[in-house]
Amino acid sequence: MLSEKISVTQIGLNQADLRLIETVFKLSAELKQSYILHTEKLATNPDIVFIDADSAQAQAQCNELQQHNKHMTVIRVSSDSSATNDPTTLSRPLSLKKLMSSLQSVTSTENKASNVSALHSTAKQILVVDDSYSVRKYMEHKLPELANGAVNVEFADSGETAMQLIEKKQYDMIFLDVVMPGIDGYQVCKWIKSEHPTYVVMLTSKKSPFDKVRGNMSGCNAYITKPPKDERIEKVLKKGIAASNRKQSGKPEEASFAV
Repeated sequence: MLSEKISVTQIGLNQADLRLIETVFKLSAELKQSYILHTEKLATNPDIVFIDADSAQAQAQCNELQQHNKHMTVIRVSSDSSATNDPTTLSRPLSLKKLMSSLQSVTSTENKASNVSALHSTAKQILVVDDSYSVRKYMEHKLPELANGAVNVEFADSGETAMQLIEKKQYDMIFLDVVMPGIDGYQVCKWIKSEHPTYVVMLTSKKSPFDKVRGNMSGCNAYITKPPKDERIEKVLKKGIAASNRKQSGKPEEASFAV
């Protein structure tokens, strides 16, 4: 878990479901100590989400939330009374026993899988900065697919947002769009290189040699023209991860130039 208490929220549950869940959490000293419940407003980065499995809208909202929080556990509440041994599926009507059993089961599973958190912390940290939603989605799928090893990919839609993230966290690689509203990619790259020894890959739709010169002058390590090709992304990932490994082992960094 990322916080001291386990964050629990809900999507689309009916009033009867909510009343029971709120009552159980209010009366149980064990739940009060270990969990924090958000029912009126959807929690940010929740650990556990109860959803109405009979609602397509709730399922769609949950799927969208999972795109940004892949480690959360989803507990589906359904009117289908079919017997199931899956603790993440509850049939109506809900009961105290069902709720407690489900929560204890999924929490126990997460504790047993604590090595997943360790793996997450050792994965290469990658930031993709691009104001295009389609580019961000493309990179979200392609980077884990093409990387030779575990990667954790985060996103920013502007140079300003990227700088805020970089001030709080150190990334192994940054894919940086050139043309964005506000601060452009060249300015962000110069700032990154003045503060952090991070491997920076410029993303651009421009093919002018002058743009590559500007990329080199800003200090970027590589240059990819959009739409990027799989083999090009894979090649750049390999170089960036190798550079990160050299840095972590204390070996000298190779000369930086855009390819």
